[in-house]
Amino acid sequence: MKKLTILIVGTLLLLSATTVLAANGAVKGEAMDPSYPGLGMIRYLGNKPGYDFWFTPTQNIGPYVAGHSYHNVYKLEVGDPSEWCGPVNIPNREPYNLVGHTGATAYYKIWDKTTDTLVCP
Repeated sequence: MKKLTILIVGTLLLLSATTVLAANGAVKGEAMDPSYPGLGMIRYLGNKPGYDFWFTPTQNIGPYVAGHSYHNVYKLEVGDPSEWCGPVNIPNREPYNLVGHTGATAYYKIWDKTTDTLVCP
């Protein structure tokens, strides 16, 4: 019974964390963009070569359609920049500064998972 109790408590602590740092240096969690709350809760996973975001906007914002699910991939270095959107500078606000280096240049791709299409602004 003690093992089960410890496992449940450990799981609850992990699920309540906003950001988790993995042994390999990757970070994952979820956060809101304070400048664009209409993007909804953004789940993120970041590591040295780049980072990923998953979200479903509640409002139409830029290239994003409300109610569609998106997966954005950002890379700090790419082989052929013409195959990517950007470049963009990583802003100093959540969730971007939690996984990337503020002010660094990144290239990105946006997938609309609802329509299974590549979107680039």
